[in-house]
Amino acid sequence: MKKDLEKIEEELKEGADLEAILEKYDWRDFESLVASIFAERNYKVKTAHRFKHDGRHQIDVVAEGFREIFCVDCKKWSDRKGKLSALKKAILDQKLRTQALKDSTDNKSEVFPLIVTLLQEDIETHGNIPVVPVWKLNSFLEDFPQNRGQLHKAK
Repeated sequence: MKKDLEKIEEELKEGADLEAILEKYDWRDFESLVASIFAERNYKVKTAHRFKHDGRHQIDVVAEGFREIFCVDCKKWSDRKGKLSALKKAILDQKLRTQALKDSTDNKSEVFPLIVTLLQEDIETHGNIPVVPVWKLNSFLEDFPQNRGQLHKAK
């Protein structure tokens, strides 16, 4: 994905729109891009993380920082009817997966659910769980220390 990141960066410098660029990539590439953004910020990253705790679970990207872990659900959805209700359901599902991950480990870090989307969505948070377009992810991570107290975390 490093080469893809460089290619994306080059296309952006040439004036291309990020959403148009990312439309060419499939959902796996989108997850890899999200993982790469976390890795560039020195997070330890796992993709397609599977685990068992009261059933089987999979989290698209698990990004472990110094004091926090993000459980990221990547949504490369285009505009479609019913997307808002599907997004709210995805947020609830991610909240449950995040809690299951927290409950399945002894790690003392705070664990936060996060939804990363291709497009800017109609909602920015739902139940204090952020919905961040991929092009704002770096900024979200930069501002995270100041905002972490307002965000939902697994208990």
